Amino acid sequence: MKTKIVYVVTSNKDDYYLEQTLISVLSIRMHSPDAYIILTVDESTNDLLVEDRQRLKDSVDEIIVAAPPKEYNNMQKSRYIKTSLRNLIKGNFLFIDSDTIISAPLDEIDEIDASVAAVKDKHLIINKHQWNNLIVDWAKAMNWHLTSEDNIYFNSGVFLVKDDVIAHDLYQKWHENWLESNQKGLSIDQPALGKANSECGYVIQELSGEWNCQILENGLRFLSNAKIIHFFSSTLDNKGANSAYKLKDVHIYERLRNIDDIPTDIMSMIKYPKQAFKDKVVLLSDDEINLMSTPLYQKMKNLYLNSPKQFSQIDTVRRFVGRMTRILHLR
Repeated sequence: MKTKIVYVVTSNKDDYYLEQTLISVLSIRMHSPDAYIILTVDESTNDLLVEDRQRLKDSVDEIIVAAPPKEYNNMQKSRYIKTSLRNLIKGNFLFIDSDTIISAPLDEIDEIDASVAAVKDKHLIINKHQWNNLIVDWAKAMNWHLTSEDNIYFNSGVFLVKDDVIAHDLYQKWHENWLESNQKGLSIDQPALGKANSECGYVIQELSGEWNCQILENGLRFLSNAKIIHFFSSTLDNKGANSAYKLKDVHIYERLRNIDDIPTDIMSMIKYPKQAFKDKVVLLSDDEINLMSTPLYQKMKNLYLNSPKQFSQIDTVRRFVGRMTRILHLR
């Protein structure tokens, strides 16, 4: 495999991003043992790669220590580094987010003829995207004027990047746009990438969904052929304990601290990631997903997960009102 694999991690002693990255790296070693893996970190994260976290350091081929502004928080630092990667890495690379598990060999990435390539965010075009309104708001905030050509909003969690002029120009615009959006309080990187793609003449080519199977959001149809499963730890609710996909649960990574060996059940998830689902899983689509995307649903969900007693009280009142309504109707 000629294309390098690149991760970006900014972490602290209390989070579990390094453990999460270790799982992803181990899954690459299982399927593409000859892959050259680069871990890109900031200085403080590099200092954490000792003792039990030394395993991650030993599992990669190279560590690059970048220098984002020290006043940034870890989220900002990771985006600063991520949008600067083309200047930090020599040769072609495949960037992969840490909240992923590799489920097949990645060698075919060498054969893809594209300067830059990625998968659609949520596997949907913009006008069908469940967060369409947010994308439009982000675009307005960045003075990115969406046109019919901006029909694909790319997910930056898996990103094929060649070492050529097109890729370098795109990254320069991406980084500049991110710096500007970050000053406006928008620290996520995908809106800046979308605007950069527009400014560079829509140079990002589309990868098949199997390269970034966003398993919890519209990715099920790509699961059977998936090479990379992306489970979005960045959107953890209640630490992911209620997620349908087991590897989203932060308690998985808590267990990796201060132990020498990977527990058998976790190793099984690494070997068989397409089976790593909870026992209770229900498929939803269309209007039900639209309902789940509404602010009211999100508020009720957060209330249920974070304040179950208050939710129970509200539900008790709802049931009482329902009974009284039926009684009055019968009269």
